[in-house]
Amino acid sequence: MSVMSAEEREKYVSSTYIKHFTQSCDMWREWTALTECAGPGIQRVIDIDERRMTLTLEFDHSAKPLSELQKSDWPLFLRLLPSLIKAIRHCHRRGWVHGDLKPGNILYLPDKRTVRLIDFGASYRKGTSRKALMAWQATPMFASHQQVRGIGRVTTGDDWYSLRQIINQVLALI
Repeated sequence: MSVMSAEEREKYVSSTYIKHFTQSCDMWREWTALTECAGPGIQRVIDIDERRMTLTLEFDHSAKPLSELQKSDWPLFLRLLPSLIKAIRHCHRRGWVHGDLKPGNILYLPDKRTVRLIDFGASYRKGTSRKALMAWQATPMFASHQQVRGIGRVTTGDDWYSLRQIINQVLALI
């Protein structure tokens, strides 16, 4: 069952991305994270289709992952940093930890001169025990030691650790 009517979905076809899932619980967790964290700097979820096990997500054709920024773009990164911090705080205030912050999951939107967090597949509520998780998705280079080891609880510190790793990468370019 889809949340949107066929007519409503049709108007988004050219500017959407369909994300497929193999586990219903993963799909619903990402849907919940995205709907509860909805706001500036957060990828917009448009629809969930239980039968097809998909999420329909907003797609901005002008968006550029931070992973594609060049060495000469470091001043741009510094200008974007406040909006990135604001988006992360927004998720934390809503009770969620992104869990996989990395340059590829942060989009630069040149038309809006801001960033958008994407791929909430590793998002969990603050305080979730990692022992209870069947699998923990994170990119080791940007993951906290607790994430990598699968110990303790999900904390906002996981995202701040990732952001520090991203900043360190940028500083190494300067």
